[in-house]
Amino acid sequence: MSIKRILLVFFLSFKFIISMDVYVPKNDKEKKYLEKIREKQLVLGIKNNYFADDKIENQSLNDIIEELLKDYLQLNIVIKKDNWDIIYNEFQKGEIDIINFLTKTNEREKFAVFSNKILAEELVIVSRDKKLNTAEDLNEKKVYVTKNTIYEKFLERYKMKNELQMKIIKVDDVNLKKLDYFADTNLNTIGESNKLSISRLPETSIGVNKSYKDLNYIINNALEEKYSKKMENWLKKRKEFMFKDKFLKSLTDEEKEYIQNMKPLKISYGNIENVSSYSVKDKKFVGVLPGLLDCLFKKLSINIKQEEKTKKIEWTTIYEDFNNGKIDILTLSRTPEREEKFIFTKKIYDLNVYQIEVLKNLLSKRKVGVIKNSIEETV
Repeated sequence: MSIKRILLVFFLSFKFIISMDVYVPKNDKEKKYLEKIREKQLVLGIKNNYFADDKIENQSLNDIIEELLKDYLQLNIVIKKDNWDIIYNEFQKGEIDIINFLTKTNEREKFAVFSNKILAEELVIVSRDKKLNTAEDLNEKKVYVTKNTIYEKFLERYKMKNELQMKIIKVDDVNLKKLDYFADTNLNTIGESNKLSISRLPETSIGVNKSYKDLNYIINNALEEKYSKKMENWLKKRKEFMFKDKFLKSLTDEEKEYIQNMKPLKISYGNIENVSSYSVKDKKFVGVLPGLLDCLFKKLSINIKQEEKTKKIEWTTIYEDFNNGKIDILTLSRTPEREEKFIFTKKIYDLNVYQIEVLKNLLSKRKVGVIKNSIEETV
């Protein structure tokens, strides 16, 4: 075989390997370890009733971790899916080799190793029908929690810290039946309106049985190379999906049709303290307020547009255009006079009111200049 042909075969083989998008071992030790472990069947434990099962763009967070292990690392993985208590006990006994989501604790480090962090979670208490504003709202209440979870310890600590007469009841899974009060992660309770934040939880990782500790280094490499970013993007998309889904469910059919058929709305702002100002360079209003409303309307699937100009737009011109119907939406302070003309949302920002100081109470003899039709004029 000629040198050219050998080089061609090598090039094609290399190109094929790259196109497969699989993990490339970093050294001979990793290569030999992967070859050995691929001969074994590893059990991946997945718990029921967890947000990671939600399908966003036809893929769940569980699917991403399964892809990492099966496709990227090319491991021989079988799935065991069950209630948390069963999954956790079998993982402790070594019958399950990898667990999708496990919170790192000193106790668990006796039998498991942990990947780099993949989730940041908080513990919350949810009420089905009662408002929860302070710890005292939980006095004399039964609060359910899934047993063998890290949530138990944090719930006990919260009860002690706030000196609550609260009964903690441990069950197989808080999601199996309707409970009046229960503790769960914030990521598993998006959409619940009555909840109270209890504590930030320790980092959540992929848990690996200690007998496969060398595999943990390889999983961390895979996370760093590709999968941490992929999971981060999924979490972001899920948050947006949940927001939009909740919003759409709150609308009537007529309201949904109205939004779908709505033309792009013209929006403008004022030069307001530190939250919005006109940028000649960008030809539009920039700052916290335009950024916030741009994000909000995008999430609501409502198209908005700003008029672009090469010089700063004065407030009198903006207000006049709004008053004449040339602008559809304007960030504007509410006054009784304006309420007769315009419709206002709930407050989104507090303006500072400036007091003019003069000596010897001579204000009656002074002329004070204000911008016409501004909130300063009203004040």
